[in-house]
Amino acid sequence: MNLFYTLMPLLSGIFWGTSGTFVRTMADEHWDNMTILYGRMLTAVIMLLILILIVDRKLLRFRLKDLWIFLLGGAVFTLGLNAFYQETILRLTLSLAAVLLGMSPVFVLFAARIFFHEPITKAKVGSMFLAIFGCVMVSGVLENGSAGNVTPLNILIGIASAFCYGMQVISMRIASNRGYHPLTTTFYSLLSVAIVTFPLANHRAILTYTAAAPVPHWAFLFLQALCVSVLPFLLYNIALSRVESGKASILASAGEPSAATVFGMLIYHEIPSILSLLGLAVVIIALALLCRPERKAGTAD
Repeated sequence: MNLFYTLMPLLSGIFWGTSGTFVRTMADEHWDNMTILYGRMLTAVIMLLILILIVDRKLLRFRLKDLWIFLLGGAVFTLGLNAFYQETILRLTLSLAAVLLGMSPVFVLFAARIFFHEPITKAKVGSMFLAIFGCVMVSGVLENGSAGNVTPLNILIGIASAFCYGMQVISMRIASNRGYHPLTTTFYSLLSVAIVTFPLANHRAILTYTAAAPVPHWAFLFLQALCVSVLPFLLYNIALSRVESGKASILASAGEPSAATVFGMLIYHEIPSILSLLGLAVVIIALALLCRPERKAGTAD
């Protein structure tokens, strides 16, 4: 597994780990869930369209019979991932929301086995459980609890975000297997989300926010779209051309809460506990096990 492609889903997880900060900031501006999602997707689509027009306009082409892939991956699973995860962030702590989202490799491993015949190896299963356990340690949930609001409904919403995340990975892999460029897959998936959320968004709130301070507020929206949508989706799509779906999902899920801890330490001067540091070490061990060179055929797994 090429190290360059291996790092891509890990970087995707790191970028996705910034979403909590953006969501909380926009919620403070009285943007509801659908408005936050629409604003991010619309901005991301504009950025991707400009990029495609610069790189190669032919990337806008797709076969009509494959439209369902973009609709399923975008309007259903990408929408579900973002909507459920944003709702989880607003209902629970950021750390617990990240841990619940980190359950996505469970769904990906089994779905990839069914649809793509990817083997479920001991290395994958062991790395997955190590990564999830490490993420729980990093999150601080074991030390601080989950700060109230832990109801079956809220936990179910968090698990729903993980399921949608996993199925989104599967849809991206289908598009990759059919020869679509990562820019094409990302553009149409996010465009379908923008179209679906358009009638549900509070457009007055968007206009009020951008009119109040056009330059900094538009810059914030573009930064949000770049970090939470454009870069992670592109990196993940590119990685799926060389990395198995199950491995990619484990790498990405390990990167998110770990990155949040590091960002908190560097930006907000939040000193991680001993348990959090041990959790980071566990995550690193899990990733090292996952990224070991494949054994030759005929050897034990």
